[in-house]
Amino acid sequence: MTGTIDKRNAYPTIEVGMVKGTNNSDKYEASLMAIMSYLGKHYNVAYANVLGYSAGGGGVYNYLIDHGYDRSLPPIKKFVSLDGQYNACTAQPDQTLAQVLADGPKIKTKYYDFWLKNYERVDKNIQVVLLEGAYDTKKETDGTVPWADGFSIYPLLIKNGNSATHYLIEGTNTEHTEMPSNQKAIGYVKTFFYE
Repeated sequence: MTGTIDKRNAYPTIEVGMVKGTNNSDKYEASLMAIMSYLGKHYNVAYANVLGYSAGGGGVYNYLIDHGYDRSLPPIKKFVSLDGQYNACTAQPDQTLAQVLADGPKIKTKYYDFWLKNYERVDKNIQVVLLEGAYDTKKETDGTVPWADGFSIYPLLIKNGNSATHYLIEGTNTEHTEMPSNQKAIGYVKTFFYE
């Protein structure tokens, strides 16, 4: 890990990327843990806001479950999931999006089973926004992640008592690979993180 945080920067940003793209949320969780440990040891960070994109969303959620109450680490205040993956990109052909938002997915993978068994370990004070690209409204997907997957943790967050909202980002540049540079998504993130 390299770099320093300018003490005059009230809102420093730390970006985590992989040398090669990965679908493994465990790698993102480990990276977030390394960063938060470093911040806890070397900087007086009051809190952090975290964005997880694609499998990074699952990595952040894993981190919140496994390390959210570790007081040696800066607490997470807000979490944005951008086209997050929580159920192995599993579509829900027999459920509407409204049903998934209310009850969770009928078809559950081992990943979702983990969330289901452990969602109460997430700090209730963390505020969450789930964003998904409305790339293909007929198939209800961003072209890679079905909306039913990206929004699948919403009922768990609500049941846990978290303040959680969800938005479909419509318009151009809503395909999965385009979402990190989508201006509407960036606007939501800035407003949520810095309001």
